[in-house]
Amino acid sequence: AQGIDPDANNNVSKYIKRELLEIPHENDVSPLITLKVMTYNLLAQALIRRTLFPDNGDILKWQKRSKVLIQELKDYECDILCLQEVDFVQYKTFWRPELEKLGYDTKFNRGNDKNHGISIFYKRSLFNLIDTCLIDFDNEKSGEIQPRTITKNVGLILGLALRNDPSKLITIGTAHLFWHPFGTYERTRQTFIVLNKSKEFEKRIQILHPQITKIWKFFAGDFNSQPYDSPYLSITSKPVKYDNRCMKV
Repeated sequence: AQGIDPDANNNVSKYIKRELLEIPHENDVSPLITLKVMTYNLLAQALIRRTLFPDNGDILKWQKRSKVLIQELKDYECDILCLQEVDFVQYKTFWRPELEKLGYDTKFNRGNDKNHGISIFYKRSLFNLIDTCLIDFDNEKSGEIQPRTITKNVGLILGLALRNDPSKLITIGTAHLFWHPFGTYERTRQTFIVLNKSKEFEKRIQILHPQITKIWKFFAGDFNSQPYDSPYLSITSKPVKYDNRCMKV
């Protein structure tokens, strides 16, 4: 009656806090940059069906879920957020304005008629955006390897110069690769595109922004694959080698 959600205060803290593990350094030399990056599939509100989540109750309602999600992002307080399954409507009316209040700037990308997409938020006090790369996986060439299906999946890469040292830059990318359980072939093709576009983007920055002398490259997203699948192995092995388990998939 008073317009107050009686469950708001209780629901805000009800999420599983993840243990943050530090990446060990090879030596004790102070790092050139300390950075905290999050990747998070938010689960698009447009994709929620009660039959898919029969035990989740009212937390599925956007009015409640949005409060929990924004509190979680606040608590981790990352320098860069790579988000997938971001509803376009909620991006405009909720995510962008709420995160702008917390000091983030943002870029968004989505497939043609999809009602959700991907977004990167970055702390404006730390970074200055100097270049953007939009990836449309369905229309990107991959040598002689042809796409097998239309997926409407997209990627996004940003070139972020450090405000305290404009000669140093971070490329940060994100993508949500094809979801289908039998779509490993297409996910692997999309992984090639991710790597290829990242290299192209780095070269473009070096040509257009000769003042940049140091580049760190990151890519974070929802690849819909396991460490034994070909997308992961394509990124982490050189030369690329697929074992029997991978080839069966």
